[in-house]
Amino acid sequence: MLEYVYTKDLDFVGPSIPSDVLVDTLNLASQIGLEPLKLKLESVLALEITVENVCPLLVLADAYNATMVCLCILD
Repeated sequence: MLEYVYTKDLDFVGPSIPSDVLVDTLNLASQIGLEPLKLKLESVLALEITVENVCPLLVLADAYNATMVCLCILD
């Protein structure tokens, strides 16, 4: 997250980041209003939706107002 704050570069966000780090970073981005970072994290999380994690991701999406994840789950 600090990399984004200092460089505004989103290239470090991708599928290689562990899910727990994505969730923690989404939480922080949501709290401090880093919308571009939040949207990028949402898009990565949306790609990781499976039958096994759909319920926890829906709860997470609701908690952090991650509409992109919600839409992917409910679609």
